[in-house]
Amino acid sequence: MKKINIILFLLLLTSFTSFGQKIHKDIRNKAGNLSNPLTQELHRIDGDNWKILSKENYTIKHPPSWEVNTSGEDRTSFILFSPLVSKSEKFRTNINLIIQDLGGFDIDSRTIINLKEYTERSIVEIKNKNTSSGGKIISSDLINVNGISHQKVIYTGVSKEGLRLQYEQYYWVEKNKAYVLTLTCQEDKFKDYQAIGEKIFDSFIIK
Repeated sequence: MKKINIILFLLLLTSFTSFGQKIHKDIRNKAGNLSNPLTQELHRIDGDNWKILSKENYTIKHPPSWEVNTSGEDRTSFILFSPLVSKSEKFRTNINLIIQDLGGFDIDSRTIINLKEYTERSIVEIKNKNTSSGGKIISSDLINVNGISHQKVIYTGVSKEGLRLQYEQYYWVEKNKAYVLTLTCQEDKFKDYQAIGEKIFDSFIIK
């Protein structure tokens, strides 16, 4: 039996906290000219002006003010960075996608990894990684939309820089691949970003 390396994307999450702290000077200057970009985006959450990021195996929509990184750094398919609300911000809320090939990682000789198995293993790894630092699983729910199921997991953790973070993840398992979308926020700002984060998540389509 081979053990699937689900911890891969969990370890990668820690690197995005430092990504979020890389505030470039030009972006910092733009923040001073905006009254409140987060509020503006929330008011336009159902707007038709969102951009589409389209790749061979998926599409996703995002507000035009969110910065897109498709460099593939840390094995991500993309990272979306939220606009700064103020010049003093040191962390940028972000959404990333990791696609994990499940080929060859059979549970046994008869069963292929499915969404239920993938979720169970992910929950174990999240608990192992975050419990000692005070993090916890808040919820884990199976969601069905138009006959397609995905898992919604919300949990908290502490970054290596000491930031208290809250995560929301959606898991899909399609065609022997796991698609993991992750929203990462500072814990005290999670409620501010959850609605727009889920709106972005809900626009995600696997081709």
